[in-house]
Amino acid sequence: MRVTCGSLDEFVEDLRNQLGKDSDVFQKTVRVSTSKRDMDDCAGARFMLTFQASAIVCLPDDSEYLLQMGVDCGIDYEDATREKNGTKELVELKEKLKLFCDESGLIVGPGVIEI
Repeated sequence: MRVTCGSLDEFVEDLRNQLGKDSDVFQKTVRVSTSKRDMDDCAGARFMLTFQASAIVCLPDDSEYLLQMGVDCGIDYEDATREKNGTKELVELKEKLKLFCDESGLIVGPGVIEI
């Protein structure tokens, strides 16, 4: 089974609820991936940043499911404005997830789990 959350808050809420029910996370690891996609055909002045997280939740009955989420963080501009709104949002999400994982005894590792 696969559960897709629409935000990091939903992802963390699901993990928190499951960990409180004697469930566990496979290898105690939440996988995180970020990407930076060029939004311009040739100039390379605008980039969309994306944040993804995934984990395998292991339930007490020995079943498991893939928990995943992904969001666009916003756009970074490599022009004269040098606005980094996407980077700011991405850093906030990474820090929020790391804090939750540290408090829950989980590890943040690179990559995305796919089935």
